[in-house]
Amino acid sequence: MIPATVMAESLPLGSRGSLSGDLGALLESKEAADVTLEVSGSRLSAHKAILAARSPVFRTELRDVTTDSDSLTIRISDMKEEVLRQVLCFMYTDQVPRLRTYVAHLIVAADRYNIPLLKELCEDTLAKNITTANASAIAVIAVKYSCAKLKEVAINFIRAHNEVLATSGWEDAILRQPRTVAEICRLLVAKPSKKSAEQSPSTDVEQRRGSLEEDLLALLESGEAADVTLRVGRRGGRLAVHRALLVARCPALAAVLRVKGVRPAVFAEVMRFVYTGKAALEADSAALCEDVAECGMNCSVCTVIKFFIPENSQFITNFHMEFTIDTNPAADLNWRLLQAAKDGAVEELRVLLAVGADVEIKDEYRKTALQWAAERGYAKAVDCLLSNGAEVNTRDRWQLTPLHRAAERGHQDVVTVLLEAGADKSAMDNRGRTPLYIAKVINRWQVMDILR
Repeated sequence: MIPATVMAESLPLGSRGSLSGDLGALLESKEAADVTLEVSGSRLSAHKAILAARSPVFRTELRDVTTDSDSLTIRISDMKEEVLRQVLCFMYTDQVPRLRTYVAHLIVAADRYNIPLLKELCEDTLAKNITTANASAIAVIAVKYSCAKLKEVAINFIRAHNEVLATSGWEDAILRQPRTVAEICRLLVAKPSKKSAEQSPSTDVEQRRGSLEEDLLALLESGEAADVTLRVGRRGGRLAVHRALLVARCPALAAVLRVKGVRPAVFAEVMRFVYTGKAALEADSAALCEDVAECGMNCSVCTVIKFFIPENSQFITNFHMEFTIDTNPAADLNWRLLQAAKDGAVEELRVLLAVGADVEIKDEYRKTALQWAAERGYAKAVDCLLSNGAEVNTRDRWQLTPLHRAAERGHQDVVTVLLEAGADKSAMDNRGRTPLYIAKVINRWQVMDILR
């Protein structure tokens, strides 16, 4: 067994108003919880939006579950209640209060639910604490759960410390995991790595993929699991959001269905800040408030924030530090094009394009109308945009193409239209994933057949 060190029991909340602080408080309060996790005879409350944002496996399970009630239950076997509590804490806050205590169990859970950042944290912890006594157990974990960096550390450590093979841990591994030990032996006799025998994986957590902010931003821009639709501005532009995030970050919005007197682009930035704690910074855009002192916190952004989040002036200050916005007067026409693509409104798309809307206009996520239409499965809208010169292999801020988006959501007809228009099946996003790889990971079998 891996030696355990007891850590603090309290949930690692940040300050209220911070993303992790607000979501940690939401987890503790159980307010607006809409899913129950049954584990080891206990029932834990959680929120669909957070589970869907942080784990592709949970996201798929939530898509497949149908229920007539406002809440649903997911049963989890082969996991201890306290381990699941630690996993939930990470999903809400990016922190694990008892990481070293449950690290061996958490790495299994992270692998099962495809939570890469948690898995990396576990790998780092095990690599830093490898000893002669536990090296065998760590090597077994690394091989069984495909932990490439940890596997290299463990194999190099055993090569450098032959006494590991005389420990009770090695004997126990042979008895309990003979096939895994056979693979370890094969690796031991293979050509040694050029890296240091005791080199640990990088601990630069901030640069890793799958952080809380990144996952929630992806949730916002995809609309996955959204359960609230806000109408914004005079034209009633629609914005799909998540009640759990509203309850945690700006409770006044949770009871509102329409936001008047605010430009949709401004409100979109407010929502971006709600989900991530940051606003988009565009080098070529004009600052809405160039001087916070002169603004007096009375600009349109501050008015929105003061109304919906009156108790948190720091929220406004932070937003001012991050916020810039495009004030181009032609933006309205292009904004309507993006909205029409999101709604699959083909006739409106044709009219807007005929009067000069830019088919290649990109929103704050670097997504074009084609990417939105492809993601939401509107094959006719996709065909219309392509016919009007839309770039079939355009990239968003994550380097995802329309084909990536369509494959992820399982839109077979859209995938077919894009391929016929010359979409690149081998295109890779910023994680090195092709459309086929994404379809395979989330079991989009029919899309996989089209892409092969």
